[in-house]
Amino acid sequence: MKNMSDHKINKQVFSANSTADLLESVFQVAKVGICITNYKGEFIKVNEAYCKIYDYTEEELLGNNFTMILPEHQKDKAKKLHDDFINGNPEISDIWRVKKKNGEMIDVLVTAARFEDKKGFRFKVTTVEDVTKFNEISVKLNLLSEALFNSSEGMIFTENDVKKVIEVNDSYTKITGYGKEDLDKGEGNIIETVMRDASLHLVLTNQLEIDGYWQGDVSTIKKNKEKYVSTLKIVALMDKNQNIKNYIGILNEVTDQVKSKNREEYLLTHNTVTGLMNRSTLQLKIMHMSEGSNFGIMALFYVNIDRFKIINDKYGYLIGNKLLKAFANRLLLYYEKEYISYLGVDKFAIFIQNGLSLQTIMDEAEKLKKNMERNFQIDQLSLKIKCSIGIAIYAQDKKIEELFRNSEEAMLEAKKHGGSKVILFTCDMYKKLMRKQKIIDDIQQALTNGMFLVYQPIWDNNYKEISGVEALIRWKHREFGFISPSEFIAVAEENGMIFSIGEWVLKQACQQIKTWENMGIHTVISINISSQEMEKVGFTDHLLAIIHDYQVSPETLEIEITERSIIRDINKTIDIILKLKNMGIKVDIDDFGTGYSSLNYLRKLPFHKLKIDKTFIDDIVQEDESAMLVKAIIDMGHTLQYKVLAEGVETKEQFDALNRLGCDEIQGYYFSKPLLPQEFEKLWYSDDHKDNYVVLTGEISD
Repeated sequence: MKNMSDHKINKQVFSANSTADLLESVFQVAKVGICITNYKGEFIKVNEAYCKIYDYTEEELLGNNFTMILPEHQKDKAKKLHDDFINGNPEISDIWRVKKKNGEMIDVLVTAARFEDKKGFRFKVTTVEDVTKFNEISVKLNLLSEALFNSSEGMIFTENDVKKVIEVNDSYTKITGYGKEDLDKGEGNIIETVMRDASLHLVLTNQLEIDGYWQGDVSTIKKNKEKYVSTLKIVALMDKNQNIKNYIGILNEVTDQVKSKNREEYLLTHNTVTGLMNRSTLQLKIMHMSEGSNFGIMALFYVNIDRFKIINDKYGYLIGNKLLKAFANRLLLYYEKEYISYLGVDKFAIFIQNGLSLQTIMDEAEKLKKNMERNFQIDQLSLKIKCSIGIAIYAQDKKIEELFRNSEEAMLEAKKHGGSKVILFTCDMYKKLMRKQKIIDDIQQALTNGMFLVYQPIWDNNYKEISGVEALIRWKHREFGFISPSEFIAVAEENGMIFSIGEWVLKQACQQIKTWENMGIHTVISINISSQEMEKVGFTDHLLAIIHDYQVSPETLEIEITERSIIRDINKTIDIILKLKNMGIKVDIDDFGTGYSSLNYLRKLPFHKLKIDKTFIDDIVQEDESAMLVKAIIDMGHTLQYKVLAEGVETKEQFDALNRLGCDEIQGYYFSKPLLPQEFEKLWYSDDHKDNYVVLTGEISD
């Protein structure tokens, strides 16, 4: 708090003319909050309405900086806007999320004007209105407008607590018989009913967190006790902080479309979007068809629509569903319905039971792929897709589930090789599959016993010091020994375990930062983040919460993402990186040059560092073309104001070449292998440590 005598001096500025009393009266009776701040941003005058909005007294505000009413992550931005405004930028008018004295967050409309007194001192006059209730009403109006947009579908809107229903439209009441008054009594809420279903709860909540929506067929009861079948889509609406704010349920009754006399049985055995059997139904049919069969070679085709998620995200779920239906209809041109199953999302299975030879089965799969990759006309769109097909040969001494698992593994192998391929499951794949299953079974336990982090130093060529370390995960498996991170991370991404690993790595890194700071070691740790982690709802909030829990500065942490992560959803990536930057966390591009480099996205994204992949460094000494390419990358990075780091530097010749080319930072075995924490501490405190720097030489890489 500033000395109150300063306030008296400042107040003299406003009492220098005969209208002072009138102005003071107007200032105090105004219904909007008004404050006056000096060029430093310090309160020098506030009215009663301003104090009431924030629940502070005048004495508590005067002399303090205006950022006291802002959350931490907004303060730097607000200070910069204030300084720019005082120095001549246009008038400000915007809605801000601010903090009252009791910690409650509210929305305020802020309008500011600048004036200068006779002595040339600049001040800012700010008016503030609490628009929290207005924003809440706007949200409801937007929700209702969505319902009106497609009023033939039943719609229900809830708060984050699904029991609290905001509104339903007429179609919802027409389909279910339940109106708003019934829902207020806790009756007829289909979203609550589905979320309470134990068989659906885990899958539903996981998909809402990852994709923001869930869709499925449900069988429920109307108000008049009549059973009905519907396709229900639940959409999670996010606020600007990526927290779930509301849910929308979109309901379509499909009772009349279900041909089976037993509607519940049909739902248990078929998918209403494609009209095809589900996985368990086809498995039963295969079991019956294969008993005592004298057919030729039997096999299962596991068919995947490559990059279906991109189509679904780009054009919406309605187009996505129509594509699935069209895909199913085309399959029916070549195979009987009783041999085809829709497995969910973008996957189909076809049972083949009359193969003359292995070659004829492979030829048939290639022909199918070619036919399925012809363009699909969906509404006004011409969609070109690619397919990956995995094949497993049926053996009667094996379980049906193994047939599906093996064919899926072959399909995943096809996708690993770029997609649009046909792959046959082999003995080598079986060995890999057994190893993969063992890894899946052991990952969770390994997070507490088996996995650990090592830290590879990063050398700054400009300041001749260690500028940070990269945290690298290692796993010593009790049976397989050390498993390559590229192997078990890929398995974790396939099976949804990457979130547990990512959280563990982040917590370990934060703990290490804290430990080293207590030892007087002040450095930056960079960690790798997968695309799945970035796309998960609430990623940035979760990241910030962990940083706060461990009480480390965001500036001590750097996030590394690959080019492939960026192009999955460029607009979402931009939003996430800007949020991370505002939080004080720097973001680097890892393995640059191995993905889909684009100057367009590079100039849009506020990256801190560009890491050149090792493949470009390997031949930098032997090949002039490699050196020229690395030079071009370094120059481009510097033009975009990025630091540039070279990965995988292993020889003095490579180091000297990179030095000549102007590379900022170096990482690799030439300086140091990845180190355990105690090894890094020994290096930091070694005889080469001078003035808080560690001067490295090639000999340290032993």
